[in-house]
Parts: sequence; C-alpha cells; structure tokens
Amino acid sequence: MTHYVTEIPTAHAGNNHVPPMCENKYLRATTIILLYFMQGIVAGISLIAIPAWLAARGASPIEVGGIRAAAAWFFVILVPDQDWPMCWI
Repeated sequence: MTHYVTEIPTAHAGNNHVPPMCENKYLRATTIILLYFMQGIVAGISLIAIPAWLAARGASPIEVGGIRAAAAWFFVILVPDQDWPMCWI
C-alpha cells in the first residue's frame, strides 16, 4: 500500500500546518489581494515608470513605444513551447 505525505516536514517543532485555500476564506482573500497588488506593481513599473524614465532621459515617443512593444513580445519569445498568452484567455 502506498503512503502519501500530506504535510511538508519542517526543521522546527510546532504546528505549522497551513489549511488548504478552499477551506479558509481569509487565506483565499489574502492571497487574491496580494496577487492583485503584485500584479499592479509589475504593471506600474512596466507601463508607467520605465516609459517615464526613458522620456526623462530624452527618448522620443517612438522609441518609448518601441521598447514597450519589444518588452511585450519578449515574453512570447521567451516561452515558445507554452500556449502563452492564449492559455490565459
């Protein structure tokens, strides 16, 4: 008979069991809020901060737009074997 481990062993003593997200609404809400916040940080840096920094250093609007377009397509080239970005739709 196969024995499956349901908890990850830790180096220190104590009860460190984290309940599954489907059983804890506070853990679900906290996870969604943190993921949403982290998504906003990435979007803010890539869509606002980097173009503003480039414009402040004298880049033309065409150069800023070209860099934003190149950055978006970089991830498509980076992950060619996946169904990305179509798997998110």
